[in-house]
Amino acid sequence: MIWTESGGPDHRAWKRNPMQSGNPGDPGLRALLSGDEGGDLIPPPELAKALTESSVRSTPQMNIRAGTAYLLMRLARV
Repeated sequence: MIWTESGGPDHRAWKRNPMQSGNPGDPGLRALLSGDEGGDLIPPPELAKALTESSVRSTPQMNIRAGTAYLLMRLARV
């Protein structure tokens, strides 16, 4: 899922930044943080407070938590 969201190995950014951590304008992060698609229902309140665009870009653990929360959000819509 994260591979697909970030464009995968054919995307030019993968040649420079294969970790793809917290890309600016990431639609998945925007959906999770806005709560418009149920993103506010997935992470526990203390994690939801800590999830920001800045924390997701700068802290790998927060990026993984945000990616996991987004995956759960998308799976709940299926």
